Amino acid sequence: MSWGEQAHRGAIGITFDNFGEAAELEYDLWPTDKPVGNHYTAKEVLPEILQALANANFKASFFVEGWNGTIYPRELQAIRDAGHDLGFHGWRHEVWQEQSPEQRANIIQRSLNALSVDNARPVGFRPPGGGVSEDTPKQLSQAGLSYYSPVGEGVQVTDNIVSLPFRWSEVDALYFEPFMGAAREKTFGSPVPRPVAQWRSALNRVKELALENGGCYTVIFHAYLLGQDPERFDVFKDFLAQLQQEKDLWVAPCADIAKWLLAPARKNEGECLTLDDVHL
Repeated sequence: MSWGEQAHRGAIGITFDNFGEAAELEYDLWPTDKPVGNHYTAKEVLPEILQALANANFKASFFVEGWNGTIYPRELQAIRDAGHDLGFHGWRHEVWQEQSPEQRANIIQRSLNALSVDNARPVGFRPPGGGVSEDTPKQLSQAGLSYYSPVGEGVQVTDNIVSLPFRWSEVDALYFEPFMGAAREKTFGSPVPRPVAQWRSALNRVKELALENGGCYTVIFHAYLLGQDPERFDVFKDFLAQLQQEKDLWVAPCADIAKWLLAPARKNEGECLTLDDVHL
């Protein structure tokens, strides 16, 4: 299996989850008397992320909650203007599997309406928490999306929509997020946040895996976690620098990977309809 028009050995998607105060509002972590619209992830960290991506000449996928559409229009436009893929991450970071079909339909439509500008419309979705319902692919496909990114392994194309799963080992939150202590206990044997060096090693490993097995992987960063520690941001930039050196890797946003997988030429060749041996 080769990836992209230039037939790269492997592929990696750089992605970002969460934006602004949306998740904090959803989980009652935002002070009721504190105004919204000036969150450090939007005002301070995003410009640094966009600059780092521009310096490396990479495009990424940003999964933002639909709520941000009217709160941070300038910041979201900056993401679009830089040529990145803007997908949605629920309306206000609701746990997807806990929603009824009617609630999910409402979240999809509300988010697409809020995040669409002129001819720019989200084509991708990442469920908060990573889980999806059985009818999610069909529901998203009917809404006009081309891909979604749940937790799991194995790229698949069903109902004319691409599933580009992520693994927790490539998510920065597993290593640093205070609320993921139970997941760390299960994965590492301790709930204590992990050393930055361990996360760096995981990023190095996923790059090597993509080259070794010719697979397609996605890496998830959170602006709020990068902004909390300069060392984490340095690791992020170092990872971009390493990817620049790997000419056999296709580094692309999820929208481009999905578009390539859905191309008629590949479907006619019988490729990529079910890629159980290819991990993302």
